[in-house]
This record gives sequence, structure tokens and C-alpha cells, in this order.
Amino acid sequence: MLNKIFSCAASAAVLFSSAAIACQTAANPDPRQTCSGDIGDIAAGSSWVRYALINTGAPHDNPDNCTRTGHYVLEKSNPNFEGMHSLILYAMASGKKIRFYMDGCFDLGNTYPKIKNMWVLPE
Repeated sequence: MLNKIFSCAASAAVLFSSAAIACQTAANPDPRQTCSGDIGDIAAGSSWVRYALINTGAPHDNPDNCTRTGHYVLEKSNPNFEGMHSLILYAMASGKKIRFYMDGCFDLGNTYPKIKNMWVLPE
């Protein structure tokens, strides 16, 4: 089972990693993109999975004014949930940096930025 997850995630990593760009520069001022970082803790509920993004070297942007930052939620109702979750696990297991594109907030008592898409960065 684990081999299947990493195989799927590795294929997805090739697809997504080529889209990686620099973090909030003059050429790319989009605050909806996080800086690249590592995955810290992971928590899950019946309709969501929450990931901590650590070691970014920069403050966490909060374009939608969610009540919490530094943790990001991927909804299980997202049609790409399985592939995206596998990609996050791949990044965590391989020590690769990842970045998220945020869109809206998800309410868990506190609100957290929702992950719309992501990139795994090459070495």
C-alpha cells in the first residue's frame, strides 16, 4: 500500500514541481501562494486534513483573513484530494519543500486557509 502511495505521489510530483516559482517577489506578488516549507504535523477529521507548513523563513500570508495561519486545510470533498494528499505525504517523507496556493477559509472553530493547489519543489 505504501509503495502505491509513493508511486502515485512521485508521478504527481513530476507534474507539479515544474510549476514552482519564487515566493512573493516583485515578479510574483501573489499573496495566495505560501513560501516553500516543510510539512510539520498532520491532523485529520471526517471531512478535512490539516497540515502545518514550517521552516518557510517568512511570515505566513493570510489573504482571506482566516483566524489561524501556519496550518492549511485540504477538504476531502476536493475532487483531487487523494492525489494532493499523496503528494503532501511524498514531500514529507522525502524531505522536499512544498508550497500551497490558498483560496478561502475552512471553519474548524477557528478558520484555516484552504489549499486549492500545491507544488513540490525540486532540490
